[in-house]
Formats: sequence, C-alpha cells, structure tokens
Amino acid sequence: MPPPLDPLPADLGIERQQVILIQTIPYLNHSRILKAFSQNRGLISFLSKKKSLSFLAPFSIAECVYKAGKNDLHL
Repeated sequence: MPPPLDPLPADLGIERQQVILIQTIPYLNHSRILKAFSQNRGLISFLSKKKSLSFLAPFSIAECVYKAGKNDLHL
C-alpha cells in the first residue's frame, strides 16, 4: 500500500490522485490525452501539454495533480 498523499486545499479545486495509466492519445502537435483509473474517481481523462511523455507507459502508476472541473477532461 503506498503512503497517503499530502492534502491539498479544497477551495482551489485542485486534486491529487494516484492513478494507473490506461492509455495515451496524441492530440494536436505536442499534447496528449491521458486516460487513467483512480480508486476515488474511477476512469478520468487529462489533457497534458508536455512535449515528452515517453516515460508514461500503459499500466504505470503515477501521481496526478490537476484542477477538477465539471467536464470529463481535466487540466
């Protein structure tokens, strides 16, 4: 079991989740859409604007910090 994550201020709408990466999809020139599964939210999608994400392989475990919104795609 991984150690618990440090809490983030809830009033900013920022969340931190440990996820299992399911899929990466190229989007436009240098962005990617990441589909991941978290224990608390289930299947979630992120838009990453990083140029190099070669270290993210499917079924790798990662910690994501993102601003939760009302949409299905988080930034």
